[in-house]
Amino acid sequence: MLIYYFHYGQQHKVERAILAALRRARKRNLPDTLTPEELNRLLVIGKATHFGEKLALDHFIPVIKGGGTTLANTHYIPAWLNSSKRDKLPQEVYKQLTFA
Repeated sequence: MLIYYFHYGQQHKVERAILAALRRARKRNLPDTLTPEELNRLLVIGKATHFGEKLALDHFIPVIKGGGTTLANTHYIPAWLNSSKRDKLPQEVYKQLTFA
């Protein structure tokens, strides 16, 4: 059974986002092998790492660039970071960071 650690009312939004990601992967014939148990494990890790932030399921290699929805390619990050990352690869995001 999949357990969500979200406030009341957010669970439906999260489920819709996950199902949409899986549909996009299937549409492009990409692997979508992420099980509910693995997804729950990723969510627990994300909650522990980014305590108190709204989370979003992120793909290291974006679906649009050929990354499937697998355990090795997904993780939870803060929603604001995921929306700013868009369809960039990790190395492209790293180049944009400024270090003081």
